[in-house]
Amino acid sequence: MAANDTTQWLLEAEFPEHSTPQDLYSFFGIPPDPAEDLERNIREKRKVWRKKSAKGRSSEAKRLSAAVLQAIDEAEDALLRGAEVANFDRPEQTTSTRVDPRSIESIWAEIETLLYRGRYQATLERLDNYGTEWSADPRFRELRSTVILDIAQTEPQLLRGSQAVADALKDARRAIAELGPSEPRFLTLIDLYDAVGEHRQADQAFAEAMQKVEHPSAVLRARQLKITARDGDISALLRVAIDLVRGTPDDRGLRSESVQAIMEAVTRQVLPVRDETTLVYYKDAVAVASWIADGVPEAENFMRPHRMWAANVDQRIFSGNWQWRALGGILSGFLLLPLINRAFSKPGWKILLDGPAQAGEVRSARRAKKQDRTYFLVMRNNYVKTAHAGVKLPWQAVAGHWIEIDPTSLFDF
Repeated sequence: MAANDTTQWLLEAEFPEHSTPQDLYSFFGIPPDPAEDLERNIREKRKVWRKKSAKGRSSEAKRLSAAVLQAIDEAEDALLRGAEVANFDRPEQTTSTRVDPRSIESIWAEIETLLYRGRYQATLERLDNYGTEWSADPRFRELRSTVILDIAQTEPQLLRGSQAVADALKDARRAIAELGPSEPRFLTLIDLYDAVGEHRQADQAFAEAMQKVEHPSAVLRARQLKITARDGDISALLRVAIDLVRGTPDDRGLRSESVQAIMEAVTRQVLPVRDETTLVYYKDAVAVASWIADGVPEAENFMRPHRMWAANVDQRIFSGNWQWRALGGILSGFLLLPLINRAFSKPGWKILLDGPAQAGEVRSARRAKKQDRTYFLVMRNNYVKTAHAGVKLPWQAVAGHWIEIDPTSLFDF
């Protein structure tokens, strides 16, 4: 049994050499997913294959994962930048045949070939067959923990209950104790802890890995983003992200993951902007995340609404009487116009925080119209809604519920 239709695209290793746009969309799971999920699916596929690249043992697995990561970059550039698809090292469609299990290395190569192609049922069957002879070998138990983790993350219904993951966790711990520390072993252990919800133990395993693994890769070091984001210190998170990206500037996956970590923390802790402090945090976070996103098309697209809102969040919008403003400007030779504008205006973030008139208690129709007018002037920009996806404003019943304003009667003066 292979991966089902909803996950098969994650494991697709290539697209046709003379590909159409639809071939490239299909490479990222569209359809069945809607077109607006393209950037998210690019991120998800890149994340999956970066992990495979870091954990792969056999030469075939390493070559395949490197080729798929390059294919992801090529398809991303073609779809989001209009670039031509260049020639790259396309992975061969290898098949895995049953081997004479004379060495754990040959078994590992066979199992990885099946696993990386999404043939999960065949992987489990071969694992059971070889387990009769090899189950006492710690290297086989390590392989088994890797397989169980991969299937638990994509096709958990194939496993025989939750005990399989718990057993894999024991195997992963024993592998480090008996075979010694290595980055692939720690990555498997950390992900297994996460799979069973033991995030504190995962963080402890990460700390141990950073002490014992020489030259840890960006895939392992990126764990620090999650830990720092969980602590709630936005400034510390920005410093960690900057240090990671400076250390590996050409890693698109690391840049993408850093952008997501920053903006997820911003969504939880900073948005909606509600005072001068959160305003500064938001602008700083968007500036850093935009710098990190540069050169990664899906991350650039993700950051665009936030860049637009950060540029306009503190722009003041006139909320007073437009007729009196015009008259005052004319009578003063326009000398008082800046003072009038300043006195009777609000920053965009404050207008968004107050919402439209019907969201609160506005006693007069005149004041209601003025409040709706300023709200409309802010909300006519679609990037405001996009930047606040998942954010609940004080006047909203639920996040994402926006009150639409009819502008036809707002400017009848």
